[in-house]
Amino acid sequence: MIFRGEYMKEYEIYPFKNEKIIKNEVLNINKNNNQRIQMVSVIIAIFLAFALNIQFDKASNWIGFFTKDAFSMFILIFIAGIYFLMNYIIKIKNKRLTICSLILGMIFAVTYFIGYLGETYIDTTIPTSKKFLLFMTLKISAYFLIFSAMVKFLIFNLDKLNKKNFRLEENKYRFFTNNKRSIFIVAILFLVSYIPYILYYYPGTIYYDNIQSLLQVTGKMQYSNFQPILYTVIYGGLWNLGKMIFGSGNAGILLYTTFQAIFASLTFSTILYYMAKRGISLKWRIITLLFLILNPINGMFIVRGEKSFLFHLSLILVVIGIIDLLYEKEKFFHKKWKPIIFVILVLFMAFIRNNGLYVFLIAVPFILIVLRKNKRILIKTSITLIIPIIMIFIIQGPVFHILGVTGTLDREMFSIPAQQIGRIMKYEKENLTDEEREEINKYMDIENSNMEEEYNPGLSDNTKGKIKDEELEKDKIGFIKLYFKLALKYPIHTITALIYNTYSYYAPNGTYIRGLANYNEETKDVLTNWAIEYNPGGINNYKEYDYYPQHLVNFSILDVINEEFSWKRIPIISLLFTGIGFYFWVLLFLITYEIYKRKYKNICIFLPILILWLTNIAGPVVDIRYIYSIILIMPLYIGVGLFTYNKSDENYKE
Repeated sequence: MIFRGEYMKEYEIYPFKNEKIIKNEVLNINKNNNQRIQMVSVIIAIFLAFALNIQFDKASNWIGFFTKDAFSMFILIFIAGIYFLMNYIIKIKNKRLTICSLILGMIFAVTYFIGYLGETYIDTTIPTSKKFLLFMTLKISAYFLIFSAMVKFLIFNLDKLNKKNFRLEENKYRFFTNNKRSIFIVAILFLVSYIPYILYYYPGTIYYDNIQSLLQVTGKMQYSNFQPILYTVIYGGLWNLGKMIFGSGNAGILLYTTFQAIFASLTFSTILYYMAKRGISLKWRIITLLFLILNPINGMFIVRGEKSFLFHLSLILVVIGIIDLLYEKEKFFHKKWKPIIFVILVLFMAFIRNNGLYVFLIAVPFILIVLRKNKRILIKTSITLIIPIIMIFIIQGPVFHILGVTGTLDREMFSIPAQQIGRIMKYEKENLTDEEREEINKYMDIENSNMEEEYNPGLSDNTKGKIKDEELEKDKIGFIKLYFKLALKYPIHTITALIYNTYSYYAPNGTYIRGLANYNEETKDVLTNWAIEYNPGGINNYKEYDYYPQHLVNFSILDVINEEFSWKRIPIISLLFTGIGFYFWVLLFLITYEIYKRKYKNICIFLPILILWLTNIAGPVVDIRYIYSIILIMPLYIGVGLFTYNKSDENYKE
């Protein structure tokens, strides 16, 4: 962008796929208009400096400035920066861009303020005074102005930025491209990077879910799909194989850890291979390699025997298959093995974690809509997508019934109403009528429990555990009606319960996440002190499964890293590797960008992760293991959405 006198010159657009030269983005600004814009920019900058620094004290119901820092030199610099930003974006006359920016800016503003509410009031109640409402209005207005301006600035300059810095330069390189050999070479690099974790956490850690799988394969617990049967077969099978060949439980756990490390290495290598195939720039692929190989969370999940990591890896491969299907549909069906591998991956994803089916099922109609114009491809795609769905319903239905495999409990889907009722019991117990108490007690045991004391605003397990499964199975609709009835009477508690149990999923300033425990203590707790109702086999020592964890090398720094990431204490780095809310914002930004550019087909590739995110909102807790794929897949999404310049695309147009 070049400033000349009192106007801004149009910028160049390179002739890449689906791009048009954008004209009249910026109108000529006469002297009077320029002065008005400058005045508006000054007013907005001063307002933001004021609104972003006001504070609220709940105890005294006071709103104002706590310190003189609100008027420091930093604020003057901030005002200057905001002035130049506003002066810049106000001159951008693009109605579509403005609307997209305003909508996304408001979403960001509301979710960011919700993050503030969660971090500040999670152990108490949210204020409802008039002063607090004024405080909330000022804050959200300030966030809205700054976020919408930043979105508009980024989108406006994104094309120029990525074409200047991320051009395709494949002719200079022979390695790290889309040749088959690169897949295995890069996979070995990833595998080597996990060796320190495997040696330190040898032979691998045992999580709460794993123990149920071991209980099932040793006959101490009935087979149940609550812990997916496929995971139980893999984990228990490798444990048995290790004992059979090496006579050691440690060897069995190490086999599973090795399997998980190889699977992860090949998946990450496939991401890079496919990015090269799609024509994504070398620079971005190098950034992706560094992001994946330096991410310590990957190494931690490698040594943790838990189904979610396998699920996220398979989900990434399914997304790659969807991208391939959408953009190279002729080649996809020309190679007969591709549809077969895709079906297998979908089945693996759906059977390794129970919400995998919904992630795929909801995305299917949108994929078919995108391909509707080509009837021949539409028929082939429909068959490919419907076959795994039919197989899943048959296996999880009649087959499991014949084999005596029980399914998941209905209560697992009702974290939201359980938390609502738990919060109402804590703060409004005395105000409930006898009729309301009786109705609640029909579905949840409130007479024989202290739900008000056990209620945890960030974890629904305590309240969900009070649900009466038999009554819920008989009358789910009645329980849902009860939820809405109480929501109308106690709307603040209902909304608050949902916010506290979910806010870190969508607020980048939320720090309340689970999933990165101290593995040494976690394994000990699982094998010795875990809740007895989930431990019918009576395991009370490590010898039960011939499991003797030890540190083969002294890499105690891994424990330090684990703890620092668990509490998000490392600025920027923690956000990059554990920022669930931040990556949700990035996902929304990419979707908004594709809408602005009218590249609606690209939105299809984002749907599986978006649907996964939605299923987690109804989950028991904000846990990084539930949504980790949103972090792992984001470099691929950014590459496909922003940095793809592959002229071999079937729909490529100059």
